[in-house]
Amino acid sequence: MVFAVNEINENLKLLPNVTLGFQIYESYFSARMANQNTLNLVSRHNKTVPNYKCDVEKNLIAAIGGLDSEITLHMASILTLYKISQVTYSFFSPAVREKNQFAFLYQMTPSETYQLNGLVQLLLYFQWKWVGIIALGDEKGEIFVQTLTHLLFEKEICIAFTERTPSHEYFFQLDELISQLKSIVVSLHKSNASVIVAKADTHAMLDIHWLELVVNNFELQPVDKVWVVTAPWDFSSETFHRQINIQIFHGALSFAIHAKEMRDFQNFLHKLNPHSEADSFVKLFWEQAFNCVFEDAGGGENQLTSCTGDEQLENIPGPLFEMQMTGQSYSIYNAIYAVAHAFHAMLSSRTKHRLGIVEYPVESSKLQHFQCGSTEALRWLRLDQFHG
Repeated sequence: MVFAVNEINENLKLLPNVTLGFQIYESYFSARMANQNTLNLVSRHNKTVPNYKCDVEKNLIAAIGGLDSEITLHMASILTLYKISQVTYSFFSPAVREKNQFAFLYQMTPSETYQLNGLVQLLLYFQWKWVGIIALGDEKGEIFVQTLTHLLFEKEICIAFTERTPSHEYFFQLDELISQLKSIVVSLHKSNASVIVAKADTHAMLDIHWLELVVNNFELQPVDKVWVVTAPWDFSSETFHRQINIQIFHGALSFAIHAKEMRDFQNFLHKLNPHSEADSFVKLFWEQAFNCVFEDAGGGENQLTSCTGDEQLENIPGPLFEMQMTGQSYSIYNAIYAVAHAFHAMLSSRTKHRLGIVEYPVESSKLQHFQCGSTEALRWLRLDQFHG
């Protein structure tokens, strides 16, 4: 996001005389936090009081996110009320998309249907006709299982087992979580299926990482299977992989989100300064990535080594961090540019209207909250404009 915003602000032809800014909120995969932070977006600075003008106004033009479809829909339920455009990079199944109609929600990734059809073709190519399925034990996971089961049945691929991993509320009930995961490991051992198809959303993959922890800590037999996972999984994004034996995923096949090589992205990474006061995220990332702590962080005695700020990003193992832009990052990059081009089109339309040379004028009041659905600029948020 920072890379894209900096590029746009330095581009003299895109949004001239306009400087984009941003705020980043963490949802912690929680519906409560997602709703709280979305309300913060539509409120004034330092106070969560929507609909009241009691502080400095935020000039919000759009929201980017969330990480998965559940968080995205929680955000959309509030943003739609304010007619604020939201661009998401998460995947939606057709059933979820049809069930939740939001006029101001735009999706940067294609429908999950294409991915599932490709997954079935991959199984047929390798002649894997006896497979297991793992998905999260929630509504999204159930839709995934039902949709995939139907497609497999059509191609005469048989399902050896279907396992549903614990939903995220069990992470606060550790004993119950471990008990369920141990049961899944035993079930995987009993099956003679050598291939497991997994829906790789963030929660489900977190559960699979916990499966490996259970295997290691309870000295269970390793899960020796071929994993075929869907595209939302961004393997390099989890810093806690450092503590996990990831042998379980060696040889795994994963669908990938389309991405292009960004020429200046590595230069941007090399210029990151963990000592900068302007971006506190860099310092936090630095400590997690290099497993160190800055001396000014406080907290008393610490067993970790001290960060110098001179550590090299290239030295971080590939499973923990990639110097190339990942598919998920590229989707965020495209989302930022989609918003910028749409906003540019609206401002240009307003300028032309003032000069009397536009056929479809845009009312200036509609620019207050980037209401693309009611303007000609809607065409800029069509996905085919930004699939590089």
